[in-house]
Amino acid sequence: MSKKVFIFSLLALFISVFSSCEKETDKPYSPPLGRYESGVFIINEGNYNQGNGSISFYSPATNSMNQNIFQTENNRSLGDVVQSMSIIGDYGFIAVNNSNKIEVVNYKTFLEQAVINDLPMVRYIQESYNDKAYVSCWGDEGQIKVIDTKNFSLSASIAVGNGPEGMFLEGDKLFVANSGGLLVDNTISVINVTNNTLMETIEVAYSPKKFVKDTHGMLWVLCSGTGSWSSVGVQPSKLMQIDPVTFDILQEITLFEDLQPSNIAIDKTGTIMVIGGGLGLDGLYKVSVNYPQMPVDVFVNKPFYGFSVDPNSSEIWAADAGDFTNKGNVTRYSFLGELFEEYEVGIIPNGAAF
Repeated sequence: MSKKVFIFSLLALFISVFSSCEKETDKPYSPPLGRYESGVFIINEGNYNQGNGSISFYSPATNSMNQNIFQTENNRSLGDVVQSMSIIGDYGFIAVNNSNKIEVVNYKTFLEQAVINDLPMVRYIQESYNDKAYVSCWGDEGQIKVIDTKNFSLSASIAVGNGPEGMFLEGDKLFVANSGGLLVDNTISVINVTNNTLMETIEVAYSPKKFVKDTHGMLWVLCSGTGSWSSVGVQPSKLMQIDPVTFDILQEITLFEDLQPSNIAIDKTGTIMVIGGGLGLDGLYKVSVNYPQMPVDVFVNKPFYGFSVDPNSSEIWAADAGDFTNKGNVTRYSFLGELFEEYEVGIIPNGAAF
C-alpha cells in the first residue's frame, strides 16, 4: 500500500468514526427511569395524632403495590394525617394536615427536597402557570397560601371563606370552594392570580367541596350539604354549574336530601361526572353533563371513603378505609364499573394521585 493510499484510508476511517460519534451525541439525553416515575400514588391519611400517614405506590409494570414509600426512601415518617398529593413538574407536593406542612419530594425517586411549614390545617395544592402553587388551609379563618415552586418558599396569604377545600385554575382565575370546615359556608372565592387579590365571591349551596370542568368549558362544583349537627340544620347536597367567565349559576341539581357526598371527578371526555364518598353513601353514582339529573342507581354498589379517576384512562381508584384503624384497601375499576383488582394499602386511604 502506498503512503498516499494509507493516509487516505486513515482519513476516511477518522471521518467515519467522528461522524458516528457526532450522531450519537446528537441524540437527546434520556435519563434512566425513576423507581416511581410511572404509576399511581395512593394517599393514606393515617390515624389522627399518631403520625402514621403514608403514601403507597402502584407499579403497573409489576402489578404490585409498594407500601410507605416516603419512609422507605427517607428513613423517617411522613407525618400526621396525609390529606392530599399533587404532582407539579418533577416534584410531588404532599399536604400533611395535622402536621401543618407540605413535604416536597422528587416524585421519581421520592427523596425529600424541602419541607414547607406554617400551613395551618393544610388541605389541597393547586398548580398555577407562573411558578406558583396555591394551598388551601382551614386555619387562620380560611386562607389560601401562595408558594414558589422553584424555591419552595411562602410568598403570600389570601383570606377566603371558612374551610377552603378544592380549587380550580381557569386562566388567571382561581376558584376556591369554601366548605365551611369546622363551621359552615356556602361560597366560592375567585382569586385573580396575577395579583393575588380576591375578585369575586359566588354564593352556592352549602359545603362546596371540589370542582370539575366539562367538555363545554363550564365548571361544576359539588356541594355536600349539611347534617342535623349543623347550625343551619339539614341542607341537601347539590351539583351546581358555573360559567367561569360571567360567574353565573347556570344549573342547580339536587342530589340527596340527607346524604353528604364528599368527592366528584369526571371522565377523560369531560361528559360523565362521578359522585361518591362521604357520609351514608352506598356507592358511586354517575351524572351526565348534557342531561344532569338527580342520580338514582349506583354503578359501583359499595360505600367508599373516597375515590379518584385517572385523567388518562378514566379508571376509578376507590378507597375503602375499613375500620379506620388498621390498613385499608383500594379497588381499581373500569369507568363502566368492572372490577379489575383490589390492593391492600395504608391506614385510611382517601384517594390517588396520577
